[in-house]
Amino acid sequence: MDDQLRTIFLEGNGGGQKSESYELATYFIARHTATDAWEKRGRKGYLFIVGDEMNKPILTAGHLRQVLGEPAYDDVDVRALYREVQERWHTYFVLPRQSHYYDDEQVRRHWRALLGEQLLLLDDPAAVCELIAVTIGLVEGAIDLTDGLVDLQTAGSARGAAVGRALAGIGRGGHGALRQLGGGRRGLGR
Repeated sequence: MDDQLRTIFLEGNGGGQKSESYELATYFIARHTATDAWEKRGRKGYLFIVGDEMNKPILTAGHLRQVLGEPAYDDVDVRALYREVQERWHTYFVLPRQSHYYDDEQVRRHWRALLGEQLLLLDDPAAVCELIAVTIGLVEGAIDLTDGLVDLQTAGSARGAAVGRALAGIGRGGHGALRQLGGGRRGLGR
């Protein structure tokens, strides 16, 4: 893992095109990760992407060869890639306020088309950890949204309101709705 982390390609300083290479990281997760949870128990992992832009329109074979050293000859459709990653990962995109494109409707439409309600709009960027914790608790069926927010308050977090707003659309259906969105266990209900 240390070797892989050393070779991560970091983009920066923007380019005005309103897109970043989230699809490249998603490809890596979909095709180059293994987890005990999935391999031994058929349980999905959790993937939270935090960003403020769209994916590139297509993941090119050239980019795969250049950045990941993949022997790729065909481009990868981004929609198909996100369907693939969701087979083994509960996948969420967190769009935090104070990022450049938080209020951009094109960015929101892009992520809703890929992930539906698993686009989480977070109006307090400092609440990312709390959002992730409560989301996992909901998907696992350990808590409902009210319990999760009470747990945050009990733990001393003042960020429950932001988490509640980010999960409100999903939370109305209780943890069952979130579990349905996440896809549940492999082989069950399919």
